[in-house]
Amino acid sequence: MKKYNPQILEILILIFLILSAGITLIIVESPGRNDSLPVRILPDWDNLTLIRVERSQEVQGEKIFELERDKDRWVIQPLNRPAGEKELKVLKTQLSSLQPVELIAEEGPYERFGLNEKLQIKVILKTENKREVLLIGSATPSGNYNYIRFENDPAVYTVRGKLHKSLSEKASFYRNRQVLSFKAADIKSLILSRKGDSKVIFRNRDEWWDSNGIIAESAELNSYVSRLSQLKCLSYLEEEESLKLKSQNEPLISLLLKSERASWELKILKENNGNYSAGTEEQADAFLISRYDGDFLKNLSGF
Repeated sequence: MKKYNPQILEILILIFLILSAGITLIIVESPGRNDSLPVRILPDWDNLTLIRVERSQEVQGEKIFELERDKDRWVIQPLNRPAGEKELKVLKTQLSSLQPVELIAEEGPYERFGLNEKLQIKVILKTENKREVLLIGSATPSGNYNYIRFENDPAVYTVRGKLHKSLSEKASFYRNRQVLSFKAADIKSLILSRKGDSKVIFRNRDEWWDSNGIIAESAELNSYVSRLSQLKCLSYLEEEESLKLKSQNEPLISLLLKSERASWELKILKENNGNYSAGTEEQADAFLISRYDGDFLKNLSGF
């Protein structure tokens, strides 16, 4: 009978154990959905009329906020400001694909899952004829799943995603950050103003000229106008600071962009921690823009 080397046999057993452990880790970290779990029929995103978020603890000063559908857009309450599609994308994806992945506990206690009244986030989803309540707990150790409970169900489940993190953001996080919108090719002139002084730059086909007949750096200027045509702010300022800034008489510099039929104005209000506070007539609140955008205007004006 052929004899096997004991050392080779030990090595094979060790390899088998390592592979088994690896497979176990993969299963624990990325569980597939258990077909025996209840299927939750949540309201379809397109049918939602209201998303109400209730947090027992103040998160950046807010306990409750709502996302309210107004025809084809979402409005953030109590801010009464429009939400942005991009800003809502992650939340939409998470809610649209939300299904229990694993049953963790059939009942409480719930503290260790972040599902007690002090830590959980309550989410109410409403359509015209349906209401669903979700209780969002803490993230799992891997960070890729959340503990969750459903109304009238004492069990604790895991769901994919980072809902607790998304819903812990300040309400203004979901605001539409686009503060200017126009077609760059339609802009015919730029008027820069500061403390009574002004400078006008005209577009002549693909070139830009100032009033002295000097050609501006056209490629760079075209790129900048294109950037401004879809300008998004870094964030919005708090209401008190915003009102104070927008009421001041003289901005640091203002830019008026004119087409044949319309105009858009961007005002640089002050330097703000490495960036710039700015405002437009269309936006009710002042906002932050990058240092690059503010510095370019200052350099272009030559003031």
